[in-house]
Amino acid sequence: MRALIGRIGFVASLALAVSGSTVGAQVRDTLQVGDRVRVRVAATRGTTNLFVGNLSSVSADTLVIDIPGGKGAITLSRAAVAEVALSQGNESRWRRLPETLPFALPGYMIATLPAPRGDHPNRFRNFQYLFGALSVLEVASVFGRSPREKWEPVYRWLEGR
Repeated sequence: MRALIGRIGFVASLALAVSGSTVGAQVRDTLQVGDRVRVRVAATRGTTNLFVGNLSSVSADTLVIDIPGGKGAITLSRAAVAEVALSQGNESRWRRLPETLPFALPGYMIATLPAPRGDHPNRFRNFQYLFGALSVLEVASVFGRSPREKWEPVYRWLEGR
């Protein structure tokens, strides 16, 4: 009886884990007015072929995007658009932690070493302060940057004719 209850608990937890992962992976594939979008234009003369803004209106053949900062709106036809992506918010700052640790760990280790005994321990202690400050600056520079925005492509509007 005890083994049966254990198996039922295992199956229930497995079903919960699987259902939770599929629900989180679903992304909306439609465009709605007010969404923050990134639109890549297929071919332009200049170097600017990426527009980011809020969607003002959507029709079967055109997108109207409000450029942030009150700079106006731009109308793009379906034929000119190569990619449309919806904003999924900013990524977490904690995601950068693994790329920061290799730089911060040696400085932290040197900063926490005991001071050597001898005639001139001040020189080593000054190096400890320097390495400690550099490791803190490295971590602060990585975590201080504004996080990148995550984008999810939308295919339904581009494929709809």
